[in-house]
Amino acid sequence: MLKKTLIALAVASVATTASAADVTDTASALLSKQGAVNTANVQIGNAVSVGDAAGDVLVSLEAEYKPDDLLYFDFVGGDVDLTNSVITTDVQLYAADEVTLVGTMVLGLLPSSTKNQLVMRVTSLDYIDPNDAANTTKFGKLIVNGLTFKTTSILSSGKTTLDYRAETSTGIEIDAGKNSATIIFEAKDQFAAAVTHDLDATIDVNEQRLKFVGTGATTYEDVVTVETTENAAPTGKVWALPATATKSDYVIHGDFSFLGEANDSGIITTSNVTSTADAAPKVYADKIVTTYAGLTANTITIDISGETAGVADKALSPQEFTATTTVSYTDFSTKAGSVILQDKADAGAWGLNGAIVHVPFMPFRDGFSPIVSVSNTSNQDGDIEVLVYAKNDADWVEPQSYMLTTTAIADAMTNITPELQGLGIEGDVAFDVIVNAPKQSIAVSALYFNGGDRAVIETHTRN
Repeated sequence: MLKKTLIALAVASVATTASAADVTDTASALLSKQGAVNTANVQIGNAVSVGDAAGDVLVSLEAEYKPDDLLYFDFVGGDVDLTNSVITTDVQLYAADEVTLVGTMVLGLLPSSTKNQLVMRVTSLDYIDPNDAANTTKFGKLIVNGLTFKTTSILSSGKTTLDYRAETSTGIEIDAGKNSATIIFEAKDQFAAAVTHDLDATIDVNEQRLKFVGTGATTYEDVVTVETTENAAPTGKVWALPATATKSDYVIHGDFSFLGEANDSGIITTSNVTSTADAAPKVYADKIVTTYAGLTANTITIDISGETAGVADKALSPQEFTATTTVSYTDFSTKAGSVILQDKADAGAWGLNGAIVHVPFMPFRDGFSPIVSVSNTSNQDGDIEVLVYAKNDADWVEPQSYMLTTTAIADAMTNITPELQGLGIEGDVAFDVIVNAPKQSIAVSALYFNGGDRAVIETHTRN
């Protein structure tokens, strides 16, 4: 049971001298958003069931109380279940040494109390020696036990705060504290996920995009690490109504079609993809799926090697990768649930060491005439590749790569239209023009005519 202590300065019953209530312990219970969802109630105070979230609410008195004084406990963001709450209202009174017991102050819970406010009245002061002139309430310990809150109210608000105040029976405020509020519950995600190492690499256009730039193993391996964890509770706190993680699913989204041919189930079985969390990762053309029974750091290694070590069988595509991470669990009531911790979060990118210009639309069909040219202001010729993206009305189609025989001539403009028209491209497409030359020196002009005399669209982009 997580201990929660609220220490507030008490109030004097004399209206002309008000003591300021001060909440000095703001520790709060962490209510698991995943674990608590199917449990009706959560308690503070005297535990009567497992999963209680906090200790007693304690007010240390520092003023003289009188019978009929009223004490208010206001709750924001949490509803008290009065029917299921057992509230102890005896206040132990101590001498100045705060050790010697001198008596008891009895409080009564008034019928005007609601789910968001407890109202208590001082009904009697019972001293061990009624004639002792040293009798006082200044060092008393007011303990409120057994408060039960409806879990849904805390999950809905995100946190529950308690604000303490007091007044005389005639309504005069005797507690003007400015620091009288504290948080007693916070609803938090129990689990977390993060990409701790990105899939970042540079594809080498000088190697027909079959290798990465670099030396050694990094020329043909790239890795991404995705980690699932339980959010650490701060010192002195624990999770209330906790869930138990049973499985983590890690999905890396990208274009992995270069790794091999897919079988009838869509799985590429010939790929060199490994996972520290899953001995048998599933590789598809558009994603890698791995699973672990619990929470762990999962490092996924992608070896681009095909038939020849260090060299891909197909040209690598510049692209951005994303990660989707899901944790399955059983909640505190043992019901199964799951939560998506990352939904296509950034997981790195592969770029090129040359120029890439994207043309978002071009019709290769009757009635339209495309014109595409490459301007190269550098002093070196550059090989040209065109990566064509087909229109996607149904199933996804793998982008088609074409290595042109036409070269982007140094200090010149090169017309690549005739070769594009001879490639057999059909329909409405988008394409990348990839040039093995300094990217700041390359620009692409792409336009098409409809009916022979009207320019419909033009893109002129310099990387």
